[in-house]
Amino acid sequence: MPADHRDARPDRRAHRPAAAAALAAACALAAAGCGTPRPDTAGLEARIAADRAAEASAAPEPAPSAMRFAPGSAACEPRASTALPGAWETSAPREPVDGDSAPIGLRDAEGGADLAVRAEVAGPGGALGGADARAAGDTWAELEFPGDFGAAAPEKGTYTVVWSSAEDGAFISCDGFRVK
Repeated sequence: MPADHRDARPDRRAHRPAAAAALAAACALAAAGCGTPRPDTAGLEARIAADRAAEASAAPEPAPSAMRFAPGSAACEPRASTALPGAWETSAPREPVDGDSAPIGLRDAEGGADLAVRAEVAGPGGALGGADARAAGDTWAELEFPGDFGAAAPEKGTYTVVWSSAEDGAFISCDGFRVK
């Protein structure tokens, strides 16, 4: 009769509780994210927004002299924000002017302004000068370039207008126009 080898084999049932415990522990760790809670979408979005805000506040505001009007986007680059309260709006011709004059303006749409303002204009060849006006309530502080700036007739190209407080030089806004 053949030999019975069942007695020589180890009893595998003895190892099942240990294996089951190890498997249960592995599943628990996987479900728990290895001990750290999994953030939800709102939590991730909040952390990303906080990181971006920290990066933005760490970056210094550009100097107004570094700003240039980009006609394609009708905005100045690099972009900057004002620290002055109000809802500041600017006006300038969006179609190229013929070289005569360009009306420019600034106002606080919220109507809280009572401020002496200064517009500095830079053209294709560099700085061309500045002129002062008053922003009061929600009315436009209006100037004409080149007349109010004592500048010569403008040459063909893109012009940048940087508005600031005439009192302390605090940046308000930037705009521009083109001369054909």
